[in-house]
Formats: sequence, C-alpha cells, structure tokens
Amino acid sequence: MNLRISRDGIERDMTEAEAAEFLASLPEEQPTAPLPPVSGLRFKAALAIMGFISEAELTSPELPAIVQPLLEGMTAQQRIIARATWSELSEVRGDEELLMVFAAAHQPPLGRADIDQIMAVARAIP
Repeated sequence: MNLRISRDGIERDMTEAEAAEFLASLPEEQPTAPLPPVSGLRFKAALAIMGFISEAELTSPELPAIVQPLLEGMTAQQRIIARATWSELSEVRGDEELLMVFAAAHQPPLGRADIDQIMAVARAIP
C-alpha cells in the first residue's frame, strides 16, 4: 500500500515502512512552558472585570462572597490557608489548588478555557 505524503512541499508516494520512517524522523513536539504567574492585584482585578467579584471585594481582605460556601466544606487548616492567601495574595498561577477548587465549585463549573481566560485578562492589565 502506498501513502501520499508531503515532505518539504513535494508530494510523493511512500510505502508504509517509508512513511513510518519519515514520521519517526520528524522532530518531537516540545511541550509548551507554563505561563508565568500573574500578580495578586492583577488576578483580583481580572476577577472583578469579568464579574466574578465586586469592586468592594477586590480590595477587601475578606474572601469574596462567591467563595464563602466553599469554606464550609474545608478543614480548619484549609480555611485558614484560604483566608490568609486571599488577603496576602502576591501571585497566582493558573493551576493553583484553591483556584481549581473555586473553578469546580462555581456554577456552572469553570473549565480550563475559563481559567485561561481569567489569566489572560489578568496578564493584559498594565
């Protein structure tokens, strides 16, 4: 069986063995490096811009109302960490545990694309 493969813009027929050899010679796709974190201020501003929190919650040391129901399901240690993290938030990565918990508990749940959008809005803030 011959396969039609384009190599360097030139199409030619190859046997399955030739095609397998050709595919094996292609460079492996390198995983993309994770994006750098954003500042806590930019992250909170992005949440407010996107309507997840209010402007008052943006500057409050208290956790936003949308997160309060999540606290009930947390251990005492998790609640303490969540409260301390929000008030002293210096930077946020798009894969942090608290962000994932918030995303999963949000109604409707936020997916990877939603989190990426929040992070993109935060990165766009000067």
